[in-house]
Amino acid sequence: MEQNLKRKLSGERLAELQGVFNSVDKNRNGVLSMNELATVFNLMGITDNTTIKAIIGRWDMMSTGKVSFQDFVKIMEQGDLDSPETKDVKDKEFIRNAFSAFDTNKDGFITRDELKVVLEQMGHVTESEVTTLLQEADSNKDNKIDIEEFVQVMSKRS
Repeated sequence: MEQNLKRKLSGERLAELQGVFNSVDKNRNGVLSMNELATVFNLMGITDNTTIKAIIGRWDMMSTGKVSFQDFVKIMEQGDLDSPETKDVKDKEFIRNAFSAFDTNKDGFITRDELKVVLEQMGHVTESEVTTLLQEADSNKDNKIDIEEFVQVMSKRS
């Protein structure tokens, strides 16, 4: 990753972006496909495929249709001129939107079934993967994920 970008971002922010990247990199190949990136942009409120392709094209210098972690950081930080307060508000809104996408019945918790449905929409997922993700996120062991647990998972380093 470019040194100036590394210096510019805090370790906490890089860890948060790495967590988001890893959670969306369904096939764990280290790059995000158009479909995987669409998931992130949809959570941010960007749903138009033409817009998503334009954003990806701006950073996809090799024209592969895929985005590396370094390019993902650049995409996510393109609005980095925002004040820290504005950036914090945007980050919180992103996490709330992501949480809401999983919390389909809007009860403030992500159940195993909700997690499975959303992950299936993102691609093939096994029962074992759903169970593992729930166990990793459910720190208080109540068999559901609350917003605090979700935030922790989203910012966890892999």
